[in-house]
Parts: sequence; structure tokens; C-alpha cells
Amino acid sequence: MTTGDNLIGQQLDEYRLEALLGRGGMARVYRGLDVQLRRYAAIKVIDTPFEDESEYIARFQREAQTIAQLEHPNIVRLYRYGEAVGVLYMAMQYVEGADLFNILQSYHQDGEYMLPEEAARIIREVCLALDYAHGKGVIHRDIKPSNIILNRHGQAFLTDFGLSLLAEAGTLGQVFGTPHYMAPEQAISSASVVPQSDLYSVGVILYEIFTGRLPFNAPDPLDTAMLHLSEPPPLPRTLRPDLNPELEAVILKSLGKKPEERYQTGAALARALERALRIAPPSLLQPPATGPLSIPDRVAVEMAANPLPAIPAAPDSEAEFTKDKATQAVSSSGPEAVPEPVPLTGPLEMPRPRRSGRSLYAAGVAGLVMIVLCVCLTAYALLRPRPENEAQATGSVAATDVTAGDGVSTPTRAPLATVTSPALPTAIATSAAGAETASYELLLATRGEDSLFVVNQGALPFPLDRLALGGAEPTLAGSEWGVATLQPGECVAAWKDGGNPQSPNVSCNQVGQEVIRDGPARFWKESFSVFFDGVQVGGCGNGQSQCVITIPLAGG
Repeated sequence: MTTGDNLIGQQLDEYRLEALLGRGGMARVYRGLDVQLRRYAAIKVIDTPFEDESEYIARFQREAQTIAQLEHPNIVRLYRYGEAVGVLYMAMQYVEGADLFNILQSYHQDGEYMLPEEAARIIREVCLALDYAHGKGVIHRDIKPSNIILNRHGQAFLTDFGLSLLAEAGTLGQVFGTPHYMAPEQAISSASVVPQSDLYSVGVILYEIFTGRLPFNAPDPLDTAMLHLSEPPPLPRTLRPDLNPELEAVILKSLGKKPEERYQTGAALARALERALRIAPPSLLQPPATGPLSIPDRVAVEMAANPLPAIPAAPDSEAEFTKDKATQAVSSSGPEAVPEPVPLTGPLEMPRPRRSGRSLYAAGVAGLVMIVLCVCLTAYALLRPRPENEAQATGSVAATDVTAGDGVSTPTRAPLATVTSPALPTAIATSAAGAETASYELLLATRGEDSLFVVNQGALPFPLDRLALGGAEPTLAGSEWGVATLQPGECVAAWKDGGNPQSPNVSCNQVGQEVIRDGPARFWKESFSVFFDGVQVGGCGNGQSQCVITIPLAGG
């Protein structure tokens, strides 16, 4: 096997290794280019000292088998597992963005805290991914911020299942994991882990998000692990007095010393967090006028500091890709690294770029300028004259069924109806005089108290963050779904809290974060209003389960 960074420039089947992304005690991870599909992938290989160790080879294979059985929107996907030129490797989904460790570091450096609604969304996505994995009998055992990747939209992806454990398999009593995020029972033996051990690690992340501190942090990793075993965490409100008691209670319950004292499923933890944040004091929920950068903004800053090279054009011959060119790309990959807490064994540690407040601001401004340019170009492309017979968008069906590791099913969303819906009407019409007008067109569909769906059935991408729904006053902001733009054929959903809520009889591709509403907050039980840019543009209800709202473009 080729040693060290001599792998850079090598090709493993269709994957050409371009840059080293990280290195742990057992494996290295490279950015690779799929030369056939012209896309990037994360390529993980066994590190040189362990290439002939049967135990590590078996663990590596088990990790690939574990990821292969996990198909969830918040878990990285496995593309391929194989061996080439004597190298055992797995190719996985490459998520362009930043890990949660770097994002939290940026908040700490700026003296700011993550917005509660963004924290709730990230925790919910991680928790539902864990519930899904636990339902498959898989316990991660190394949940920490560096193993949670956020893409450019702020969506969370759970990665690095190198220490994962099949619940029925057990271990020989060794201790694996990262001590700062390790559950007490895991500090004794990794054979004792249960699904709630992963949720304890989520509780540590929750503590860190809202206080800016780790609950336990000793100079020696073993001492840190012992603190998780024996000491109660400092009360979060002593570190941040503006936290409300309900939020503090959720954090402390997540950090219960015994598994049975914690939330039993990720969905239960996420719901409790969302309830606590709904009754948080205004000072916690309302960001100041000059508030902190959002998660997508901070991810954009990280991406600007460590830009991904453009995928090169397909070469005329393989000889055009040389090792020297690949090595040159690595040498310019970014600034020095900031270390993360040292693990007991060898989970992957990613390089940590340093940044100053000035560089953060400059990169943020550059990112915003690029966003404005992209919006302008997109608007021009969408509003240009086009043939009347241009193809229209169609929708597809998507639904997720999540089962918790303790056998308790979380609310299961019934599959959306598979009946073929009519072709989506175009939102662009040409008058007899040849003048072009355009509008957004939304379908709002409800299923009693169970659910509310917002479907973009027009031909234009819809700016979801400008939408609001509610009674006389808006109570559900479009931004709560965590999707800036709703593409034609896509939909977002709000669900009843608990039970087995059913979806309306619509066909669409569900995206974004599921919004949960309980009791009186389910405004769609009665007639409700639709607001766009703060102005009421229509209403729905009055006994009708579906209504169409047309919103003309400004100047249309």
C-alpha cells in the first residue's frame, strides 16, 4: 500500500484523490473526484499502520456496512466500498459546507450565541437521524460537533460511523469515543452503550450551544470522562442568566447520569426543546437589530475561507491529471488548524481554520454580494420570454418513517397520495399585446387538524421566507421550514404534535424542516390568512381542505 500523502494523485477505481481532509487514529479521509460522474466524494482509507490488522479491517468493513443500510436525509450516504491498488476504501457523500465545531467556534469568537430557532432545527435533524439509526439497531457512539456537517443551507448531516455499534453485537469492554461528549455508561465500557447514550452526547452539544461552554472539561481526557460519571453539570443559567428555567430543564434532563433519566428518543428531546423555546423570554427569542450571522451565513464564511476547487473539465486522457497538480491544490487549501478536544481513541479530527473578526466580516460581505448576483441572474433567466410549450415542472412523492431504538415509533407521516395530480399550471402568461406578466401560485392543503401542506404549483421558485400564515396575525413564518426557496413541485409541511397524523391528498416533493404545532397553535383547523411580505394576500379554510393563492410579482 502506498504510504502517507503519496496517495494524493492516485486513482482508486473511478475516484481520484485530490486533498487530505482529515486524519484519525485509524483512517484518513480525502477529497476525491469521481472522474466518471464529475462530482466530489469523501474517500476514507485505512491508515498505513493498520492496513494489515484484521481487527481494523473488520471494523472498517463494518462501518461501510453500517452506512450502507442507512438511507436518511440527515446521514451521509455511502457511494461505494472496494479495494484498488492494494487500498481498502469507502467513497461517501461529500457535503460542501462546515462542521458544527467550526460554526460554534465562530460564535464563541464573536461573543454571540446561535439563534434558538436555528439551534432547535439542527438538534431536531440530528435527533431524527439518530432515531432512524437506532431503529436500524445502530448506535453511533461518537456524536460530537465535528461529526455534524452543515451544508450551505444549514442542513445537518451526521457522519463518521467509524465507532458505530450494532446494538446486539456488544464489545469486549473497551472504551471508545470522545470524552467531552461521552455518556457516563460509555465512560465505563462501550459495551454498555444504548441509544440514549447518543442522546446524552446531543445534550452536551445542546449545553454548549446555549452556554458557550462544555459541561465538563478537565486537562486530562480520563479526568473529563470521570466528571461525566460523578459530577452534576454546572447549571446553565449560572453561565447565561437569560436562559429560561424550562430550557435549562431540557438541557439537564438530556444530561441525566442514567439512560432511563434522559429522553428516550430523539424526537422526544426535539419536541421538548421546541416547547421550551416557545415560552422563552423575548430577549432570548428575538435577535437584536444587529444580530449574529445566521447558520447559512457562517457556513458561507467557512466555505469562502476554504473554497472548493472547481471540477475540471473531462480530460482527453488520464495522463493530464498529474500528482503535481493535485499536490499543488492541497498546499493552497487553507490556513493553520485549531485543535479539538483529544479523543480516547481515533475518531477523525478535521483541520480547523483560524479567522479574525475582520476576515469573518469581509468574507460575509463577499458571500452576500455573490448571493445578490445569483438572485439577479436567476430572476432574469426566469422572466425572459419563453415558448408557450415550454415543459412544466412536475411533483414527486417523498415521506419519512422514523422508528426509535427503544421500539417506540415516533409520529409516522403517512405517505403522500400517489394519485397522479394535474399538470402544474404555469405562472407565466402572455397577453394579446405581447406584454409578459408573472405570478407565484401556491396550493395550501390541510388534513383536518393533522397537517398543513404548502405546495409551489407555479412555474417560478417561490421565496418561502417572505410567506407567513395564521389567523388575523401571522403565527407561522415561512423561514421556520429552514428552506429559503420552494422550487416548483416542492412542498413544506406543518404537523400535529403526537399521534399518527395523516397528510393531505396532494402530490409533491416534501422538503425542509417539519414544523410541529400543538393544541391552539394548529391555526389551520379554522379559516386562516396568507401573508406575503407582511401583507395579507388571501385566506383559506371555510370548510375547504384546499385553496390556491396567486401572488402577482411586483410590477406584473
